[in-house]
Amino acid sequence: MTIRCPICSWESDKEEPVTNLLDCSCCHITSVLPEARTIPLLVRPVGQAVQIAGEIPLRAAFLDRYQLLRVLATGMKGSLFLARGHLTGGQLSVRFLSPPERPEDLDRFVRVAKTLSLIRHPSVLQIVEGGEMAGHPYLVSEYVEGGLRAREASSGERIEPERAIRWMVDVLDGLAACHEGGVVHAGLCPERILVCDTGKTRITEPGIANVLERISGSTPGSVGAKELRSYQSPEWRQRRTLRPASDLYSVGVILYELLSGVRPVDQDDEKTAESTPSFAVIPPLDRLVPSLPVGLATLVHRAMSDNPDDRPSSAAAFAADLREIAGLPNVQTAPRPAVEDGKPLDVPKPLPPTKGTAPARFSRVHRVSTFRWVAAALVLAAIFSARGRTVVPVADVVQVRTLFEGRQFAKLTTLLEGYQTPCETDPRWEPCVWDAFEVFQSTDASYKGLVDDWVKAEPKNRSALTARAALYHSLGWKSRGTRWAKDTSRAQFRGMQENFEVAARDAMAALQINPKTLRAHTMLMDINKCFGDKGNGEALVKRALDAFPDSFVIRQSYMNCLLPRWSGSYEAMARFALESAPHAVKNPLIKTLPGLIRADQANMAEINGNRAKAVALYEKALAYGENLAILHSLAKAYRNSKMYEKALSTVDRALALRPNSGACHALRSEILFDQKEWDESLEELEEGARVGGSSCEEVTDTREWEGQTLMVAGHHLFKKNDFVLAIDKYNLALRFSPESAETYCWRGISFGKVDRAEAALSDLRKAIKLDPKLFPAYKGLDDVLIKERRFDEIIEAWTRFLQLEPNNANAYVERSGTYYRKGDLATSIADAQKACELGNADGCRYADRMRKMRK
Repeated sequence: MTIRCPICSWESDKEEPVTNLLDCSCCHITSVLPEARTIPLLVRPVGQAVQIAGEIPLRAAFLDRYQLLRVLATGMKGSLFLARGHLTGGQLSVRFLSPPERPEDLDRFVRVAKTLSLIRHPSVLQIVEGGEMAGHPYLVSEYVEGGLRAREASSGERIEPERAIRWMVDVLDGLAACHEGGVVHAGLCPERILVCDTGKTRITEPGIANVLERISGSTPGSVGAKELRSYQSPEWRQRRTLRPASDLYSVGVILYELLSGVRPVDQDDEKTAESTPSFAVIPPLDRLVPSLPVGLATLVHRAMSDNPDDRPSSAAAFAADLREIAGLPNVQTAPRPAVEDGKPLDVPKPLPPTKGTAPARFSRVHRVSTFRWVAAALVLAAIFSARGRTVVPVADVVQVRTLFEGRQFAKLTTLLEGYQTPCETDPRWEPCVWDAFEVFQSTDASYKGLVDDWVKAEPKNRSALTARAALYHSLGWKSRGTRWAKDTSRAQFRGMQENFEVAARDAMAALQINPKTLRAHTMLMDINKCFGDKGNGEALVKRALDAFPDSFVIRQSYMNCLLPRWSGSYEAMARFALESAPHAVKNPLIKTLPGLIRADQANMAEINGNRAKAVALYEKALAYGENLAILHSLAKAYRNSKMYEKALSTVDRALALRPNSGACHALRSEILFDQKEWDESLEELEEGARVGGSSCEEVTDTREWEGQTLMVAGHHLFKKNDFVLAIDKYNLALRFSPESAETYCWRGISFGKVDRAEAALSDLRKAIKLDPKLFPAYKGLDDVLIKERRFDEIIEAWTRFLQLEPNNANAYVERSGTYYRKGDLATSIADAQKACELGNADGCRYADRMRKMRK
């Protein structure tokens, strides 16, 4: 039979593998067949090839949560697999091990794994779950692609103090989270510190490393007992009770090694494991590294004290001391507030209708009296209070974008239908579907051809039609712009209408194929909102709710259509929220709908410049429950009011709801940027671009703003003739905005000021390549080349510029000066005269002076 490789789709004629694994002869990857219900236990004894040591039956509950993809590594008593989580869509690693010899080891493994699964911190590699299947321990953890173990990242050599401190601050922050959760790492060493590609460090296997090694004999990142002794505290070696201070001892030893390039070891290699280390005889750190920041050597030796009471009081205190020594901001991550699931506020009282505006209606339901509204609110409060949070699946938006841009339309359809089909009956999948099709809400010009080809290849595919509708829906809003209607041109409205017509046609075609196509409904409602047809709007929402009776997304979309700025009213919004409330029993998000009224009032307060009132109203809006749009707006309001800790914790709550929100990542980047946390801010931008795509407007706008802000800061230093510090600031600006012609220009000019000619010319030419009409870049190039009397290159550059800007008088003046220095007086006069004719007074003066010289 023909077997298709799940990784590269290579087909081969082989009998079906009895192991449920496929060794592909094309990509050479050992993958797991999608239908596998058992998995072989792969082991690699020392000096031997990989062997099968048994078979592990996979429980149905495990298969409901994870899909094994391929083999990553094989050890002495187990193997490591790459997997995908069905709920999150993210990649995970799953480790299967041989049954331990002692039953108590298995019990301890399961118990510790459950404890670790409760610890959440960006500096701790996440343990998702651990357990056993048919006596085989297994551990599911976060998968991090890229990065190196700390020893590999440092190449075993001395590294600069600032880098070492940043690494260990992250480690200590992670240890603080573990200690708070009642877990002592008890095995910390460089092999268990992962240095990610971003420069951030994360600790691995806290509290479970020793258990894993006892069971498996060898694990990724394991170390020998003799080498591990160097990092063990005296109480650890003497088999005394371990406490958080034991981990701080290990941190001190690792930091000593990173700073000095020398690992402290016992002088007597024959000592027993219980013996006390002889660190008292190691050389003082400041003798090995004389240029250390003040106080660092003392702090490191204090952490390595034999007496636990003499070490720093906690991991958090140790991290704070390191931050102070290095001059790093002492920012502590605020705990994310618990989600309130209790009784919400009363539904806001309806505001009186605007004079001259007819009261809005919903479908054919008669108006509810104010008394009945209040009575209904009391009943619904009881319903809401009984509801808890709902875990929602997360779309793999990166995979959606990759398949789309790679023209793998068949696979893309399968992936999108895998999100849409369960959404037809389960409202938890709505955010997943929304995010998946948000990929196509793009203004990337290349997407037009791609989506047209997809529809052409599959004209009856509702996913393809919905994707094209989303693209033209986005283009329609781009044409419209964001200004008020009175400030929007007819041409803009015409462009909006043309794009919306294409979007509406495709959305209706998708609904004809399958009426349960969520994004098609919401796009038609949004398009209708712009044309103000209330009757049609009511018909559209009724049709959508017939297909999705418990939908929050459809109701939120319709609430936006009922905003006063779209000829609706708060009265209509409140009535619709009340009519929707009984559906909160099946979809608790519906209880947040009344909060949208407060949120719009808050938005209007912001527009009117009343930030304090806006914050208060957004906070009231959240009393109804966690809502992504409200959380994002509140975080933004906190940031505008310089309440940065609250802003950060609030946007983190939003990202907990929707990790695929590029807008939230962009906002988080801005908050960190305001606090001068440059690396973290840039990391958030990169994550926003990863999930939101390269054309995500919020991310691109934030990147441009942050780069521009840093460039302006460089300008201030430049004007003070502090060119070296200006260059540093421009370097930072280019990290945020690497395609900024203006920043390259001014960094090049600064390089010229400090006589770094080659660097200056490189930057200035890069700036001209990015923006061929950037006059200051040509002027900077002129200034550098003139010192070396490279007149022809200067003239060639100005000639290219004048071909693009033939009426630029200043450029003629500059080229005239170069011709003059070269000795070509006639051409110099001609250029000066041309500048004079274009209104440049300097050109007139130079032309007259040179004519007198000729006489």
